Amino acid sequence: MPSVKPDGIAAVTIRREEVGLALRPDHRLAHTDPIPVESLRGEPIGLPPAAANPNLIAALRRWLVKNTGEELNIVSEDPTDLAMQTVVKSGSAAILVVRPYAPMPPPDGVTYRSLAPAPLIEFGLAYRRDDPSPIVANLIQLVGELDFPDASADPKNAEMV
Repeated sequence: MPSVKPDGIAAVTIRREEVGLALRPDHRLAHTDPIPVESLRGEPIGLPPAAANPNLIAALRRWLVKNTGEELNIVSEDPTDLAMQTVVKSGSAAILVVRPYAPMPPPDGVTYRSLAPAPLIEFGLAYRRDDPSPIVANLIQLVGELDFPDASADPKNAEMV
């Protein structure tokens, strides 16, 4: 969810997820967990395609630039599964992955590592604040009744993207 919502839009946070790295076990950074984000300075990186979620990818890029201190060396903008098969396995880059959505166990020749600070993204339900629909009202009520993990479960040394 973007941190700034358009006028008239309300949102309920459902959960936060950590963004980490997928890389080869013999990658120079693979021996460290978590990997200090500044270690990605100049490192070839793969991102998901911007078209998948333009606001999220843009926010993630800004966060990485802020935390590495320079523009990114983006070498791939492929879907995660394709990037793991081509970019990571070739050894040419580390790719960013939303940890709970990365294949488990990792494919052969791929390992996962956390970043420090750990970038977090939020997923939520956004709706028009003045929507009169009883279906929307019921959905909002249902989401409010569900037991989602609270922010205290976030990794230590984490930052919202």
